[in-house]
Amino acid sequence: MNTEHLFSVHASSSSQRLLLRDPSGCPGLFERMHRASLLPTWKPLEFAFQPAGKKGVSLPEICTIYARGILAMRSDVKDALFPWVALDAHWEFLPIVVAQERWWLLNCLVTVTEIDEEGSAAMHALNGEAVMMQTLTVCDPKAWRHELFTLARPSCAQQLFARPAFKSRVERLRLKGLEFKRMGRLIAQAA
Repeated sequence: MNTEHLFSVHASSSSQRLLLRDPSGCPGLFERMHRASLLPTWKPLEFAFQPAGKKGVSLPEICTIYARGILAMRSDVKDALFPWVALDAHWEFLPIVVAQERWWLLNCLVTVTEIDEEGSAAMHALNGEAVMMQTLTVCDPKAWRHELFTLARPSCAQQLFARPAFKSRVERLRLKGLEFKRMGRLIAQAA
């Protein structure tokens, strides 16, 4: 049986945070991310860096905003990490403005549905709904075809999961701003 590790994607504690300047200009944006195409009606939003509270924190080249699963990156980082994107309908890059530079938000349209419930654990809200995966075992064949994906569960939509190939590319390019936490595995089901 083939297996590989899965990682959750987080903002680095040694980088400044990226925050939306005017959240009132895009109500419901973060609930719609990773669920549907946003590009047809997208208008570039303005973001700004906010220090993480420590002296000496650096500006990220790629980072997450608000939730763990919304990636923002400079244009050169987008081109280096996703050179095939023009050929793949599973990703949308939404233009944003950061310190008067063009950056991009990644809208990941790859969702997986098949997980091993016994090999997974989630934090739950008071109503019992899973809101964040703590450990995850994915057995969906679709996950083997994509380096990044989210879960089809609406309450966990903001969590972005990465396979080792994406993590390795970020590390090989020595990009500042992300941390990867091992949180589970991807398994291939026996035929």
